[in-house]
Amino acid sequence: LSTVSCERGEFNITYFVKEAMVVFGKMMHVDLIVYYNSTEFDVQCMCRLFQFRGIMCTHSLVVLIARCINEVPNKYILP
Repeated sequence: LSTVSCERGEFNITYFVKEAMVVFGKMMHVDLIVYYNSTEFDVQCMCRLFQFRGIMCTHSLVVLIARCINEVPNKYILP
């Protein structure tokens, strides 16, 4: 996983994350979009793993690492 680029708005940053995965024996590169809100420390990935399963995806974690955020925000830790 790697962040390829980002676009900055006033409070929102859009990250483009590239992931390599093997599908039916072939290497595929998938581009995902992760939105980061710097005022609310909100991360949303287009894979929507957190919304569907309550598990923070690696795409979102890559963005937090790129932002030098060393702790997962409490709202992403479910009981």
